[in-house]
Amino acid sequence: MRNVDDGLFSGDTVAAAALRRKRTYEQQRDQLAGTRLTLEAQANAIESANMNAETMLAMKQGAAALKNIHKQLNIDKVRWFFPFAPIVAADWLASGGHNDGRDKRADGTYQGDCRCDF
Repeated sequence: MRNVDDGLFSGDTVAAAALRRKRTYEQQRDQLAGTRLTLEAQANAIESANMNAETMLAMKQGAAALKNIHKQLNIDKVRWFFPFAPIVAADWLASGGHNDGRDKRADGTYQGDCRCDF
């Protein structure tokens, strides 16, 4: 049986081995934390890209709708609507930007001089 003081299992050797293991574990912990941060950043980037794609799709649909409206627009419709524009703007400003200038009926439909179906 060996003695603890013979150098093979001395306190310094055991302590040094424990410190090496501790450093190795700390390095692995730090590496895992860095990997986790990288994965979280990539997940955020993917989420942002998806939101941007949805925004672009909505903007394309809005542009297509505006294009369709403008195709149906002619000078006579613009001339008919133009005298009502100040009324619509005044109603809209008076409502704090929540009113589109038309009167809402009890059944939820709209009626009014300012409605213009293009």
